[in-house]
Amino acid sequence: MRILLISSLLILASCGTTKKIDNKALKKVKTVAVLVYSVPEIIEFKENPRGKKDEEFSILKLATSILKGATNGVGSEAATISYDQFVKTLEYEKLPFKVLTMRDLKKNKKFKNLAAQPKVAKVEEKKTGWMSMATGMMGIKPEIMAHSPNNLQAFGLSKNWWDRKALMGTTDEKAYIAKVIKDLGVDAVMVINDPGFTFSCKPCIGGTGTASTGSAFNISLIGKDGKEILNVRQWFSYTPENSAIVAGIVNPNTQKSLFKAHGEKTAKLFSEEFKTALKEKE
Repeated sequence: MRILLISSLLILASCGTTKKIDNKALKKVKTVAVLVYSVPEIIEFKENPRGKKDEEFSILKLATSILKGATNGVGSEAATISYDQFVKTLEYEKLPFKVLTMRDLKKNKKFKNLAAQPKVAKVEEKKTGWMSMATGMMGIKPEIMAHSPNNLQAFGLSKNWWDRKALMGTTDEKAYIAKVIKDLGVDAVMVINDPGFTFSCKPCIGGTGTASTGSAFNISLIGKDGKEILNVRQWFSYTPENSAIVAGIVNPNTQKSLFKAHGEKTAKLFSEEFKTALKEKE
């Protein structure tokens, strides 16, 4: 019997980019609210959190199929726990602006109205003619479900992490951001889009071993004028936190620690990428 080995050690290196940073606008930002943190509806195993730029064959697909669906994490729980740790970690990163915590946001009476809005987004991509037929035949779903932390909204997930930014660009999203900035009195809003939030192995043999989480995220900072101040794209294949996995099953009682570490690593990579880009632009 062949023993299948899955190891995220194959993708240790990270590769981040910061395409845009408006230093003039950034100097005016003193307070920031993280008001969008979108993750997949279901947290599942994925061979590469970034996805493929093209549909090339992978020798690990067979092994990955054993794990896919064996363990599913709840997106809303993953987002809520990761969000809290993300904001908490940024408090120690000495950024040029203060990031408000969920507790800070809840002190604002107007935030209750924002929190009452639907927090699950279903974004449909309109396709017509031969494109609609082609995607249907290939089994591609013309929609992307996204979950957000409790009290926050989601507007969908980027299908292609390689080319996209954190913003989905919808009318509802723009209106939400504008209202948040006005009602909460902040200088900017941070938008996080993490389509690569998945379980990962480091390593696993036959679906048994050590589990972690991987990520491929985009983070944008949006100013009062609705314009993008910066956009950071980064990814990681696992975090320092470990959890046992047996026959493709990650104990639900241990998933919270993985989600917490996910938020912490996301914050540290964002801070590192941001600070590096800031120095280069000066």
